[in-house]
Amino acid sequence: MNLIQPGLEEHTLDFLLRLQEEQNLQHAYAAVPWADIMKSLDPGSAAFFPTAASTCFFNWLGVEMSSGPATFRNIEVVDAVFSVTAPPFANNCALRRRLGGDEIVLRLRGAVLSIEELRRAALKIEAAAVWLTEEANWMKPVAEYLK
Repeated sequence: MNLIQPGLEEHTLDFLLRLQEEQNLQHAYAAVPWADIMKSLDPGSAAFFPTAASTCFFNWLGVEMSSGPATFRNIEVVDAVFSVTAPPFANNCALRRRLGGDEIVLRLRGAVLSIEELRRAALKIEAAAVWLTEEANWMKPVAEYLK
């Protein structure tokens, strides 16, 4: 969500529709073999690698992940749904491999993140997702949540 900035006066519903359009584009174009692409670049492009590696390489899992194994050689499906309302936090996670439904699946990974940092991040993301999806907020500017 932080990569797709809402307009200052953009209504929440318009923002959600724009997010969905972006998701459709990612589904169509983002599933690429990044390792192969990086290997195919000429050695003069080496200066580009750190910049590319510090961004999020997004591989949209797509429909094939909802019913079967990955089509990518090295994909690691470790999406987890964390229930932050039922303790203990670390034991409440479930593997999800289907699209649709009313659950939001996030893959939070980071070498510097502790369980507590992951928990705080998940709570913030959960709060944002709940606010965005409450029908009462759909005609409000997204900026109201961001204040």
